[in-house]
Parts: sequence; C-alpha cells; structure tokens
Amino acid sequence: MLDSLPPHRLAGGSGPVIVLINGAGVGMRSWRRVEPGLAGLGRVLLYDRTLPPGPRAALPPLGAHHVAQLRGLLAALGLPPPYVLVAHSLGGLYADLFARLHPREVAGLVLVDASHPEQERRFAPRMNAFGRLFRALFLGWDRLFGPGAVTEVARMEAIAAEIAAAPPFPDIPLTVITAGRTPPAWMISPALWAIHLDNQRELVRLSPQGRQRIAGRSGHDVPRQQPEIIVAALRDMLARGTETASGA
Repeated sequence: MLDSLPPHRLAGGSGPVIVLINGAGVGMRSWRRVEPGLAGLGRVLLYDRTLPPGPRAALPPLGAHHVAQLRGLLAALGLPPPYVLVAHSLGGLYADLFARLHPREVAGLVLVDASHPEQERRFAPRMNAFGRLFRALFLGWDRLFGPGAVTEVARMEAIAAEIAAAPPFPDIPLTVITAGRTPPAWMISPALWAIHLDNQRELVRLSPQGRQRIAGRSGHDVPRQQPEIIVAALRDMLARGTETASGA
C-alpha cells in the first residue's frame, strides 16, 4: 500500500502532526533548512504532490485531488488529526481548501508568503511585459505538454474557484508569514507588490485568530532565506494551543 503513495518522509517520534506543503515546482527538499528546527515539536510529514494519471483534459479539480491525496497519505501512515498545516506559496491554496473542507482535522495553519485565491485575477490587469510573457509561457507549455510541472500554476484560477465554492474558513489559529524584502521592479512591479501585500493582510483576516509576521530578511523563498521565522511561528502556535487546552 505504501508503495502507491506519493514520495514522503516522516520525522519525529511523537507530538502533534505537522505537515509541510511545498510550493509549486519544488519538492520536499525546499524545507531542508526548516526541518532541523522542528525537532522535538512533533511528527513532521514532508511529501511531494503528484498529479492524477491521464490526459490533461481529463484532470479532476486539482484542489480537491491534492486535499484527498494528502488525507489519504495521512491515513495510510496512521497519523490522526488534528494537523498543523504549514504551506508555502501556491501550497497555501491547498492548505486553505483543506481547512475549509475538513475544519475539524486542522489544529492550525501557517501560511508562508502564500498565494491568495484572487491573486491571478488581481495581478492580470497590472502585469508588465515580463509577467505577461512568463504567464503565457506557462499556459502554452501546459497546453502542449501537460499535465506536468507547470500544471498547478496554469490552473491557479480553477483552484481558486474551488476555494470560493467551499465552506467559509474556520475559526482556527492562523499565522501568515509575509516576505519583507521587496523584489526587483523588473520582476514584480511596485503595483503588483502592493497588491501582494494587501492580499497577505486579507489572508490574516480569514480567521479571528489570524496573526501576521514579516520575514524582514527574506524574499518569497522564506523557507530557504529565513527558516527560523517559520520555526518560531510554529513554536508560538503550538504553545498557544497548549495554553488553550490547559485553560479548558
């Protein structure tokens, strides 16, 4: 049975289950600088998402597929809920959908410079020539050679539609970590950066328990550039959960 599961690694012996959800186009190694700091905090699951088999046109909704894939992996490994989900970049869309569809299975959520469901729609009118070309290349590659490495990015708006159709986001502990280093203007224009920062503040407001941390020394790749802020956010969230349980 385990041979049919997506590539994964489970570390730690006991405690809460912490699931690290990668961004698009990267594997579980993207957490290699974060993982050592999580020792002793709980059982840490790292895994690589895999697309369902079949032609591009026959793909099921990716959001529901990846949520189901993760739940199947957790069940097969005998890891009971509730889970703490830590998601970077586009992985944040799947964590968002997971929490909406299965709120009783989520103890908390840490979004690491995560994609906002409305990101693509809000970015499109203000993209510069580089951004439009980059987007066109992704879409064209997926049409010609998908499904593959860029399919998730090409289908971000469809994943966002799944989130819009899902139940409301639950009242759970939520920490949003936002990159504090402004990217070069040729890569992301000041207008798009301002939208991104507004989107991050909106993510904080998903839950009454939402908090924001700014990764002041990091660009978008927070897991590599400032891993300690992710570890600190998790420590704080787990400590608050223990205090709440003790108070109850």
